[in-house]
Amino acid sequence: MKNDIRKVLREYWDNQQDKWELLEMDVRALTDKIIERHKDNWGGDQYAVINAIQQVFEGMFEKVPINEVVDNIRSGEDKLKDSTTTLIGSQHYKGWGDNRGYYNETINKDMFFKLIKTIVEYTPWEKIEKINDDEHYRWAEIIDPIVKLFGVKDINYSSDGLGTRMWFTLKNPKNYDGIKDGTITNVNQLEIPEIKTFEVYMEQSDLERVAYKYTVTVVGYDKDYVYNTVKYDEDNLYNWYDHDDSKGFDREVYHSEPIEQEILSIKEV
Repeated sequence: MKNDIRKVLREYWDNQQDKWELLEMDVRALTDKIIERHKDNWGGDQYAVINAIQQVFEGMFEKVPINEVVDNIRSGEDKLKDSTTTLIGSQHYKGWGDNRGYYNETINKDMFFKLIKTIVEYTPWEKIEKINDDEHYRWAEIIDPIVKLFGVKDINYSSDGLGTRMWFTLKNPKNYDGIKDGTITNVNQLEIPEIKTFEVYMEQSDLERVAYKYTVTVVGYDKDYVYNTVKYDEDNLYNWYDHDDSKGFDREVYHSEPIEQEILSIKEV
């Protein structure tokens, strides 16, 4: 009898949904209804409604940071790499103070998937597709309202930032369509861009104010006459570029203004 009771109870609990899944389902259903009801008041923009909902919640409840969503971890002298549970974003080195080392932007993989999935559910593909890959301020219009709902205040859109990694994951049609049609159900099925290193060969033109010091040797009969000869230099004999190997030569740039910058080539290394 006891064994039968245990079996029935085990089957019952195995069929029960996780409390977080139940809460997410209810919040999602209510949020959809609220957006549909109020979006006309925000010009039909559902992101404006989502942002307004977030502001209402911030006014109703004390903000509690969710540190496990996006974290900044110090890793000493070595950069971190993606693991089975964690994705890495931007990394920078701090070379001063007591806590020197690399600081790494990180996010749990399952949370990354939840963010991507939520953005897909609320964003038409046409809206994503028409945004260029150099318009990160427009990526933020898509991503920021959603990640704020998960407790992320700021996300990095640098070349190696998590925001950028999220954008190129979203921009992949295979990922978007797979989430939409239900064939992608977890983070391991996503095509997430890997970090790469690029060598960029550049050319830059500057307008500079430069001070040169150099020595010229002049033959003459009188010091004052030699002084005036060099000062007025009617025959252009005493320019610095003809004496850059002279005694005491020095070149000091005291003002530089970039005029033009051009990328000549870029390649992955």
